[in-house]
Amino acid sequence: MHLSQLDLTTDSAARRVVKDDAVSVEFAAHAGGLMSLEGPNRYAAGDVSGSGSGSGGERWVVSRERFDAKYVAQGGIAHGEAGTYRKPAERRAGQRDARALFHRAFE
Repeated sequence: MHLSQLDLTTDSAARRVVKDDAVSVEFAAHAGGLMSLEGPNRYAAGDVSGSGSGSGGERWVVSRERFDAKYVAQGGIAHGEAGTYRKPAERRAGQRDARALFHRAFE
């Protein structure tokens, strides 16, 4: 088993949690591009660029369609205005014994 193949869906010790990070976003007035750690990113007018607390200030791009389906406006702004948004996402998480994971990774 590799660490990338961990499956917590059947783990009775895992708990359901909600990842709910805030991100700061802007809506593109026209098509363009930006450079991220992964390389160049192109975007269309209306697409969204943002940065979050866990991104180290790096900007990222997402299509407006995907953004609208997943993000919620915060702080009284209307959806579609620049500002702070949240993307609540449900996950399963649990504490693990690092030694056991290490040994299972090399089985």
